[in-house]
Amino acid sequence: MTLDTSHGNTSPNPQQKLLTAINSTLAHIARGAPLAHTLTCIVNGIEAQNPDITAAILLLNEEGNRLHLGAAPNLAPDYRSAIDGLVTNAGVWTHQPSTNGVINITAGNNEASRFWRSFRELALQHGLSVCSTMQIRSAADCVLGIFVTYSRKTDRASDQHRPAIDNVATLASIAIERNINETRIKKAAHTLREAETR
Repeated sequence: MTLDTSHGNTSPNPQQKLLTAINSTLAHIARGAPLAHTLTCIVNGIEAQNPDITAAILLLNEEGNRLHLGAAPNLAPDYRSAIDGLVTNAGVWTHQPSTNGVINITAGNNEASRFWRSFRELALQHGLSVCSTMQIRSAADCVLGIFVTYSRKTDRASDQHRPAIDNVATLASIAIERNINETRIKKAAHTLREAETR
């Protein structure tokens, strides 16, 4: 007798998708994959779990005055180019309109700074609505970058995605900090070798 499983639902649920994404990201970090690959894995994971949003990770430079593209595999190339290198300022990162670190970028959010309102307008010019951003912070509470969610349907859909955003922001922080530390170690080793050859 053949067992009929045609009516069974074997597709992974959102929790399973999230767990798979987390495991895949941790594997990338453990084997020292390039940062861009790891961040792309994070973005792909949350988009698979939440098909109605598109996401991006932007990295803050050492001076704290520009955002550079970390990963945004499913955003249009012209928009990726537009947000890569955006000028910002320290006041953006000290402004905390909500206790959980999420800033809802909506037309009615008067707490959002001029920078975020401009950020939203730039997205709208490319047919996107910015749902929210979350700061990616280091263990020392320094801002490393931001995680941004977009939608083509509404700019008020961020609450339902907040738990997932929390998870990916933490993963991104781990990956970015590891990359920073490895870069510093390589620079220190190079400086030491140069000093020894003098």
